[in-house]
Amino acid sequence: MEFAAVIDTTVLVSALLKAGGPNSRIIDAVSQRRLVPVFDERILAEYADVLSRPKFSFGQERVDALLWTFRRVGGHARVVPPSPLVLRDPGDVAFIEVAMAHRLPVVSRNLKDFPSALGIEALTATDMLQRLGIHDQ
Repeated sequence: MEFAAVIDTTVLVSALLKAGGPNSRIIDAVSQRRLVPVFDERILAEYADVLSRPKFSFGQERVDALLWTFRRVGGHARVVPPSPLVLRDPGDVAFIEVAMAHRLPVVSRNLKDFPSALGIEALTATDMLQRLGIHDQ
């Protein structure tokens, strides 16, 4: 069974900051094609913007490699019509719209940013790994 999800930027930042943790293992699952990330151009633009910020010092080559993997393995979301959502973080709107349009969960470190009242399921990296049958190492 193939699993797909919308992956919040917080997961990518955490994965690059701490190798071997649950968020890093989400990226491994994407690379191994066990999890298909679904995104649109707005989400890819946010990934690129946040991961390229000097405060993280990830290095452009590392960021480009991660984004290339997502583009190669991931599913490009169909066009999602704009919604009237007003959120604490306007950057979360794209993630929620794609998740709602494709009926997919969002994997995030900040579950409070993705309220279930919006009709989407928000999972931690650990929750998603369990769903994938990937257990703690």
